[in-house]
Amino acid sequence: MKRVSANVVNTTSKRRMPTRRMAQLAGLIISGERRSGSVNIILIGDTRMRTLNREYRGQDRTTDVLSFPFDDDDGDQPPPLIGEIYISVPYAEKRAKSLGHDLPDEILFLTAHGLLHILGHTHDSMKKFEMMIEKQLHYLNKLYRKP
Repeated sequence: MKRVSANVVNTTSKRRMPTRRMAQLAGLIISGERRSGSVNIILIGDTRMRTLNREYRGQDRTTDVLSFPFDDDDGDQPPPLIGEIYISVPYAEKRAKSLGHDLPDEILFLTAHGLLHILGHTHDSMKKFEMMIEKQLHYLNKLYRKP
């Protein structure tokens, strides 16, 4: 049986983050993509996100989500850590308002997006972008379905 887990850390002052649902969603995606392992999901502010984006992508601006995949062999604890996802809460909040939905939904959408990147999905073409969005929505719908 494949083992999956997610560790969610909120470093922002926002208290009502969907951390439990984020962990559940990560489990659904990792299992659904026939993988095993654990992922760290860290909710941060714009200043830290800008620093990470500048340091790792050479872009001196904030962004919504950054994913850092790790080699499957990293770490000797089961399940192995497959990567980390950083989500900017202020950026997500602005985006949620501009799109007319709530912050928890945007955070969950970004969690799915970041995790799919860790698992090797890209969106370097319109077709791949559409396929990735379709996968995100599939897993989000699965999360919201009642058993």
